Amino acid sequence: YTLAEEQFKIILINDRDYVDPAAQLMMAKSQLKQNNYEGAERTGKSFLKSYPKSIYEPDGLILLGDISLKNEKFTKAFRYFLNARRVAKQQQYIYQIDKRILHLSTLIITGQLKRDEAIKILKASPYPSDLQLSEDKDYFLKKHSLKKYG
Repeated sequence: YTLAEEQFKIILINDRDYVDPAAQLMMAKSQLKQNNYEGAERTGKSFLKSYPKSIYEPDGLILLGDISLKNEKFTKAFRYFLNARRVAKQQQYIYQIDKRILHLSTLIITGQLKRDEAIKILKASPYPSDLQLSEDKDYFLKKHSLKKYG
């Protein structure tokens, strides 16, 4: 991820004159993967300020929500997720957010899960395995008559 971050910086500085929302967002995601939460948050906020109506806005809000979760700022994370849900135009974003929040809320309300345990789960991937994630993506694409990109 360090190499990826460096390459996105090169793209932004040399090739795009600091005007490339995708490269800026990917740089923030690279910083997050390196546990550079401060840098990722700074880059993510800069991205949202520079490109407020970008097609990548939900990605930026989800990223900032994930950073807030890692920093145990749960109210802030919830706000970012709700904002991401509000601006999301594609069902995939809404699904990513809703699946995690609704499942944990149900478990907490029914007393099957304590709040502290739910917080630990929220920090983890919403899928227990890459296979299940792949199956859900395939199902979603098939259900909406879409094709895989890339």
